[in-house]
Amino acid sequence: MTEAESLDLAATFVANSSTNFTIFISFSFAFLVAAFIAGSKLSRFQALAAAGMYTLFAASAAIASVGWLQAFSAITEREATLLVAVPLFSGQFWVTGMSILFLTGMSVSLYFLWSVRHPKAERPV
Repeated sequence: MTEAESLDLAATFVANSSTNFTIFISFSFAFLVAAFIAGSKLSRFQALAAAGMYTLFAASAAIASVGWLQAFSAITEREATLLVAVPLFSGQFWVTGMSILFLTGMSVSLYFLWSVRHPKAERPV
């Protein structure tokens, strides 16, 4: 594989990962808006259903994004390109960093729904 082909393939992997990240952000934003507007009015079942669906769909976007980043990491390790000279393009950095970002984003979003539904638990006694 030529360097140009390797760079093009790496760019495609990153573009696919970015698309899945955008989907994750869209799910998270929609969930946060819904939690803010209707969270306190939802029944327990409705809140659990919303949280479950959010977790399932956001996690699928996150897993796909991290998978594409792993493919990016694999192609940059296998094929010698100019990306090796750029520390910011270290594939493992992005896999680890984005995994932490996704888990943090999902945890904060679920905590936000919980805090909207349990406002008294937030106040000190």
